[in-house]
Amino acid sequence: MNDYKEKILNINNDIENINNKSLYNFHYRYSGCQIEILINDKLILKEFGGNIGAFYTPIPINHLLSKDNPQKVKVIVKPLGSDYLTEQANFKIGFSYFESNNERYEEYHKDEDKYFLFQFNTHETVEFESFERKINIEGLPFYEKEFEFDSKILIENDFLANARDLRKINQDSLSQNILKKYQQFANGVNNKKNEDLYWEMVYSKVEYFAQANYLDKKSLEDIIKQSELLLNQANFPSIENNYKLTFYDNGKLVCFESTVDDLKLKGKSPLIATATNPNDPKDIYKKPIQFYFYMPKGKLKGKLKASFSLNLAASAD
Repeated sequence: MNDYKEKILNINNDIENINNKSLYNFHYRYSGCQIEILINDKLILKEFGGNIGAFYTPIPINHLLSKDNPQKVKVIVKPLGSDYLTEQANFKIGFSYFESNNERYEEYHKDEDKYFLFQFNTHETVEFESFERKINIEGLPFYEKEFEFDSKILIENDFLANARDLRKINQDSLSQNILKKYQQFANGVNNKKNEDLYWEMVYSKVEYFAQANYLDKKSLEDIIKQSELLLNQANFPSIENNYKLTFYDNGKLVCFESTVDDLKLKGKSPLIATATNPNDPKDIYKKPIQFYFYMPKGKLKGKLKASFSLNLAASAD
């Protein structure tokens, strides 16, 4: 257990001048709609209307970039509770670039606009009575738009370049293996008998995210603290049969996504950490914990491996 904590802390030990590395970032706001945003067919955000989202501080996305340009962004917007998008449906997304991590922490808020590659929105702002609507999605049953931009940095993502298309293997066997992985993680928390496996899966979940986005020691320490909190205070109910097998990155990544009616949990992981407020038994905290799995090519019996958290910062996942 302590070995894996130490491995997390040392993920970027060999990187010199870590605060001078370049970063790409995602920003978003949305309300009154269902929304899904992908970059290079990897999920950043998926909401069915159970939440109102506002996260316009930079969310690092180097781990979602492809080795080959252009980088492709897709936005899909659907109505909420009706057949057509209403005037309440709005969103704003942006992608920014910092030549160094120092800019992100020290310079960004002094002049935010100069760091954006582009921003796209349904209206300029929702804080004022009058605003200029940038696009008109009202009355549409569906809205979709694609963007492209070129990355200026070298992205090494070899483990996915050499991953199998999981859509082409036996789906029943694949589902059983994924369910086993989720249950192993949950059992590590619930039973406290296999904490090594729990920390091994935490490590595999964050390793590439931390490497690609040049997380410093403090950020890695925060990941350990959050993981310890989950281990010590949460438990996982049994995974019920209300999920579907979902693929990303042209079949190279796979996960389960919930199909429950609760819009706050729909589309999230069915692996849900729960904790009860000791002062109010009716106050139950729920946090979906998502894993995306891949399988390297070239093995007769492929073994699923836990991949990075695609939306570690951007959503409840």
